[in-house]
Amino acid sequence: MAERKERRTKRSFHLVVKRERCKGCYLCMHVCPKDVFDKEEGFNAKGYQPVQAARPQDCTGCRACTIVCPDVVFELYELAETA
Repeated sequence: MAERKERRTKRSFHLVVKRERCKGCYLCMHVCPKDVFDKEEGFNAKGYQPVQAARPQDCTGCRACTIVCPDVVFELYELAETA
């Protein structure tokens, strides 16, 4: 019986952070398994120190940040594979 080898490609994602919605609870920083987020240096218009996607290339698409965020700060899109 011939073995079938599947070619696994790394999935990539585009993570959008709506910084003006962020209230700085940092729940996303605690649940992200790949440590994608850091605090921004500055503040948003509401006076909060928002998060930033400091290492977006490490995102695995687990969506933990989108699930835990009470302010719907994140949008996560899977990018199409290119040949």
